Amino acid sequence: MKAFAIFLIVLCLAALGGIIYLYSVSDVAVTGLGCAVQDAADQADLFQSLRDAMAAETFTGTVYQSVFPEGEAGEYQFCTYRVRLENRTSAPAEVVEIQVSPEDGDVLMISDPRAWAPARHDLPARSRDVFSVTILTRKDMHSIRDLTVTWYQYGLPFTQTVRYTPQHRDDAHQKTSPQREVFLNPGSRCPRFFTRYV
Repeated sequence: MKAFAIFLIVLCLAALGGIIYLYSVSDVAVTGLGCAVQDAADQADLFQSLRDAMAAETFTGTVYQSVFPEGEAGEYQFCTYRVRLENRTSAPAEVVEIQVSPEDGDVLMISDPRAWAPARHDLPARSRDVFSVTILTRKDMHSIRDLTVTWYQYGLPFTQTVRYTPQHRDDAHQKTSPQREVFLNPGSRCPRFFTRYV
């Protein structure tokens, strides 16, 4: 009986060591690629279809408000965030998903269309791909958001969060220069800058 108890302890320690090893060798790099902002009035058909889907309770994305708020398309904007995932391991990253932490004024989030096709939202071993999510928010809202990227490797969950922050400039300078944007990536010493012309 004592020998069996020792065997079980050794087995548990080996399993724990295996889990720690798998976590240590998991290497999926997450890099923010910027945010594109578009007036919802330029996508009036999409705006109306989202409103209709929420009213009919058929919308398949993430809903931040129980009912679609009042207002015209011109009072809202679409913010599309893009991140690149690079899988540097010999195991696929499966069920990749990006969630945006909402702010007041956010209405809903449209996932990357590939999330609707399970065969396409996995990231094969030693490959890279770009994923995106789009939120509908009020036009007077800023675009600063935390993006939480989750995936599975070896059947274990992994999570990494990046924060999108536009760099502030004075109004006079913004009129003559492109607006610079920054994604702060955990673990990196320097922020990565991206440029969007406004």
